[in-house]
Amino acid sequence: RAFGAGSPLVVSAMIDLAKIEEQDGDREAAIRLYERSAGILERDPALHASLLSSTLVAHARLILGRGDAPLAMEESLRSEALAREHFQVASRGLPEEESLRLQSIRSSGLWLALEILSDGHRPERSIGRTFEEVIRSRALVLDQMAGHHGRDEAHAPRGGIGLEVIRDALPRDVALVAWVRHAVSSAVQRGQPPTEEARYSVFTLPAGSREPVFTAMGDAAVIEPLVLQWRSLAGSDPRRSDDPDPEGSARAAGQRLREAIWDPIAKQVGPARRIFIIPDGAINLVSFPALPVAQQRYLVEE
Repeated sequence: RAFGAGSPLVVSAMIDLAKIEEQDGDREAAIRLYERSAGILERDPALHASLLSSTLVAHARLILGRGDAPLAMEESLRSEALAREHFQVASRGLPEEESLRLQSIRSSGLWLALEILSDGHRPERSIGRTFEEVIRSRALVLDQMAGHHGRDEAHAPRGGIGLEVIRDALPRDVALVAWVRHAVSSAVQRGQPPTEEARYSVFTLPAGSREPVFTAMGDAAVIEPLVLQWRSLAGSDPRRSDDPDPEGSARAAGQRLREAIWDPIAKQVGPARRIFIIPDGAINLVSFPALPVAQQRYLVEE
């Protein structure tokens, strides 16, 4: 009553009320409150970019729960774009350590978009658009650091580096495999905060193709122990091992890892003579050429 129903000053209260309605099980009431909040913030999206981004994500999660995956994807990707633009403005002039901290806590719709794809929903053009957001968002801090150190921007592509620039730069006999480690929020249970688990997903640009392929690779809780086990066995001195067949154990661990992280996407690279791999998370620790194949061969020989 004091500020008027359309004032930005009431948005925080409406968002808090939406969270209460959600916890009490009234999803439709929460959706309406998020929609009212977003409508107010949309009047000046540049000024309210951070809050609008988090509001769009919250709204998208709820409408995804009632089955509207296309609209949830649309709002998730817009949320990510808003949050990225806000970060680029807010981090100008910040020391590198503070830029990293800001990046780690900023709102993001990217993880919800990846969750939607991982759960089997594929709205039209959603794979390419999500990959575009992954490319543009994952190197934000590095780009800022490069700017601080006087990187020459004269030859940078207009509009920044996105999927189109990468597609144009890849030779026809080269494939690109990009890993993404992302959080997946569970449904909010009554009176409890949402819990999160992590998954791995892969975007592949096959050789000679301009259309990316998306593959949900599985839970980090399954993949990451396989990585650590293989590195431990392959990197240890067999002379100090109590294992009667340390080389065989290392190869078996490597084959299990290869079956989990490479075999599901091996055919997607197409007729590639060279493959560029962009790792994320624990995949940074994997030497793909050294993964064992069959009895005596390695992936680089395939």
